[in-house]
Amino acid sequence: MYLQPQTIILTSFIISFILLLLASMIPQPDTKMHMGITPTSLMKTSFVLTLPATLILLMNPQTVDSSPLNWLSVETLSLQMNLHLDIVSMIFVSVATFITSAILEFSTYYMPTNKQKKTFLRLLLLFLLAMIVLVTANNLFQLLVGWEGVGLLSFLLIGWWSTRAKANLAALQAMMYNRLADMGMLLASAVVALSSSSWTLNSMILSTDEHLVKLFLLGCLTAAVGKSAQFLFHPWLPAAMEGPTPVSALLHSSTMVVAGVFLLLRMAYMIPLFPAMQMMMMNIGALTSLFAATTAIAQFDLKKIIALSTTSQLGLMMFAMGLGLPVVAFFHMCTHGFFKALLFLCSGSIMHNTSDEQDIRKLGGLNKMLPMTTACISLGSFALFGVPFLAGFYSKHFILEMAASSFTNLMPITLAITATGLTTMYSLRMMLTCFSSNSSSVPLNPASEEDSALTNPLKLLSIGAATSGALLLPSYTPWQPPSSPASFMTGLLILTLLMVMMTHVLLNKIEPINKTPSKTFQFLTQYWLYQNITHFFIPSSTLFMSLTPMTRLLDQGWGETIGAQGMNASSHLTTNLIQNTQSGLAKQYLALIIVFALICLLIL
Repeated sequence: MYLQPQTIILTSFIISFILLLLASMIPQPDTKMHMGITPTSLMKTSFVLTLPATLILLMNPQTVDSSPLNWLSVETLSLQMNLHLDIVSMIFVSVATFITSAILEFSTYYMPTNKQKKTFLRLLLLFLLAMIVLVTANNLFQLLVGWEGVGLLSFLLIGWWSTRAKANLAALQAMMYNRLADMGMLLASAVVALSSSSWTLNSMILSTDEHLVKLFLLGCLTAAVGKSAQFLFHPWLPAAMEGPTPVSALLHSSTMVVAGVFLLLRMAYMIPLFPAMQMMMMNIGALTSLFAATTAIAQFDLKKIIALSTTSQLGLMMFAMGLGLPVVAFFHMCTHGFFKALLFLCSGSIMHNTSDEQDIRKLGGLNKMLPMTTACISLGSFALFGVPFLAGFYSKHFILEMAASSFTNLMPITLAITATGLTTMYSLRMMLTCFSSNSSSVPLNPASEEDSALTNPLKLLSIGAATSGALLLPSYTPWQPPSSPASFMTGLLILTLLMVMMTHVLLNKIEPINKTPSKTFQFLTQYWLYQNITHFFIPSSTLFMSLTPMTRLLDQGWGETIGAQGMNASSHLTTNLIQNTQSGLAKQYLALIIVFALICLLIL
């Protein structure tokens, strides 16, 4: 019997999703069940099962909408579990399951003796499941379920080391920034609930008033800016590095931070109705990309450098959305996931083999001790700053070439191109500092690099970082930009060579650990002093301005007048008056009697 492509796509996805649920329910993830079933093997099987659906959609782009379950029915409103499976959602699911399977295997190497490893792996799987619910949602209610799911699980995973004050603070910071931005999502939901009877994403409020559509899009933009850590909402992402390395790898590659850009991608059909929003996305993305790139070149924490590179690349995706290229932004999202997960797992390998050391000034000479890690982090860095024919080259080339084809918005385009050039600078700085000829000042344990739970994930992600761009490129043929002029390619080459030379200068300018860095380095290291302003100056000044007037008005004003001190003063005054009437003089008593008698006569 011939099966319809829609049936194969839907069946493939549902079975894959069920396997992920089973993987999260395995009671002992560190031991094999019947026939050698482990969470990692189920993850890999789930990835394989998504491939038929993805290949069918690549060869024949179409959309499969299904409603297998009824969520809620209230009067005229019926909320169903609407699945929206298209080329975008299925490619993302395939990429996410592939990356998560590698991260899951790495986790068994990263925390082999942790007593809570079972809970940790389950949270990782639930993190992925929440993201899959989000990307396959076809109604706002289901999207909110996935949106809140990734937010909650990121809070739990970032604060995994609950006995560390910095980890708890980072988890709270992530939750606060995201909840503040999520007010935009609540606003968008309120607009839909009040103006439309349909919560389906493809036909929500297009028929309503134009102002409501703009209000809805502004709410989505606010939510996306917070979730994807754009400028003004960015501090939580570098702070999230206090979580375990597998969490950082999953958070930055295929969950949470890309959810904001994905939300805007799903709303791309409405954005042309609000041209000003495109300008806002372009400027926010360009500024975010430049900010993260300039601060990354002055950081000494290995994981924070990689985290800031994520912020920079998210800014580039937002910039592409502002250019009106949502599919190209998604292309960069997919390629970025491979080499970003690879970079984080390599940083975890370095930390695991150097007694949890993260300061790149203390690292060095690791190329001989950790050859596999050296090769993989070099490959990931090359893919990050766009070496030809690696994953990042294709997607970043798309964005930059389309940006350079029109200089209508010269300022954000200049910022984005500058940030892309700085990517070369901080990537090479990280590589050369960690793997230079200088010996490491920390003890090494290179024997652990022989563990297959480390080498297998690195090999898998290296293959993805090397080939994903070329493999996914044919699916983006309709959006290919015009052929690059020679002047544009020459300019990019000159910019790259200039950044390489500046990296050499920057390495010579790195100050020793015991010496205070220059003012410029301090400015960049402290994130343009943004956190000093938002986390210290604004709260303290607000407290001072509110506390001083209230102290003057209450504690030293009305509080003294009508409070305990005022009552005390009034009691003294009453006592003094009574004492003054008891003078012992007969004429005073006679006068009081006469006055009292006159008052009585007047009353009568």
